[in-house]
Amino acid sequence: MIIAPPLPNEAARIAALLRYEVLDTEMEAEFDEITRVISQLCNTPISLITLLDETRQWFKSRVGLPVAETPREWAFCAHAIHGNELFQVHDARLDPRFRENPLVTGDPNIRFYAGMPLTTPDGHNLGTLCVIDREPRHLTDEQMDSLRILARQVITQLELRLHLKRAEQATAELEAQKKLVEEKNAKITASITYGGRIQQAVMPSLAYMHTLFPEVFVLFKPRDIVSGDTYWCSKRGQKVLLAAIDCTGHGVPGALLSMLAQSMLNEIVNVWGITSPDLILYELHGKVRQILNQSEGTNHDGMEISLCVMDRKENRLEFAGAGTSLLMVQDGQLREVKADKHSIGGLQKEEERLFQLHTFDLSGPSVLYLCSDGFQDQFGGPAGGKFMGKRLRDLLHAIHDQPLQQQHKILDATLTDWMGTGRQTDDILLLGVKLSIG
Repeated sequence: MIIAPPLPNEAARIAALLRYEVLDTEMEAEFDEITRVISQLCNTPISLITLLDETRQWFKSRVGLPVAETPREWAFCAHAIHGNELFQVHDARLDPRFRENPLVTGDPNIRFYAGMPLTTPDGHNLGTLCVIDREPRHLTDEQMDSLRILARQVITQLELRLHLKRAEQATAELEAQKKLVEEKNAKITASITYGGRIQQAVMPSLAYMHTLFPEVFVLFKPRDIVSGDTYWCSKRGQKVLLAAIDCTGHGVPGALLSMLAQSMLNEIVNVWGITSPDLILYELHGKVRQILNQSEGTNHDGMEISLCVMDRKENRLEFAGAGTSLLMVQDGQLREVKADKHSIGGLQKEEERLFQLHTFDLSGPSVLYLCSDGFQDQFGGPAGGKFMGKRLRDLLHAIHDQPLQQQHKILDATLTDWMGTGRQTDDILLLGVKLSIG
């Protein structure tokens, strides 16, 4: 029997394994489903999710094997993790590495082994997803593909488990801090619920927005507990900045991207000092692509954004948009200021992504509306169709001269009536501000 040596980066590999805090934990349905399915697909009596520490291979999930671990020197998987491709032994009795292995000469009498390394996002092989038979054999191409695909799913589940555990730890820390000022705060029952509260806290409060605008309303309706839509505002000198942002995805993925957008806008404006909306979008696009590694990877996530800058000193409005336009009422007339069609982040075919700057005089009263596409894309009404952009523009034009709080009530009631008993299909965000500059 030939014992597989440790990997050259063994210390880092062990550290990566310990990071997941999965060794010696209870069996979990998410992993057991994978071993059950791969055993059925490959028609093998044994399938395992193995993880190798310094001295043993431990099984996070197992089918057809009663023991929870074996010594590492016996592990076929210790050989498999030396590569990144599917590792196969068609007849262990004929392989000098394994023919004297106790797992071959005795129970469970391994003859065939196929293991796909479980490779972390940072390149460490923690163990394998493997199938074992007591008879020599070969896998079909489809069975080998299934092993590769489901091995990636094991890592996905480990990553999800890790992130959920970290979220739970963060939730506990935040809860402890909150109890110092609010002793009767209800206990958080799920990390996702608290994630929604965190997202709300990141966005500007209505009280703060009232210090920047004479009148303002925010119609914000996440489809799920957390939202891919968000809004942002800031003040720098005599300039007030306001943005409505629609990130790709719903729920947790969209919410994470929306909070990233908040952080990046704060850095671009409040740290770098950039206040021209076209240049802000230019920098935001670059940061999104850099942080999400979009120049090399296949990630195409991003966001649509409408961004206004009100210059109180110059009585001027500046606007730039990426995928979502601005609706503005002046002198009783509603106009749509078209945004650039391309979004922030995602696929970029052009050499440089620039955004058009629109400038308007603000010497008279104006009403601005910034929104995501959730309101106009909501299904409902008598025919079960979309609300549509034209119907929304007509409604805003009809109510623009009313107090903004009344407009908010009308819009909310209209949306509720339109949805009826149907479900909300997207995150919904609509901001309205009245300006009286000059």
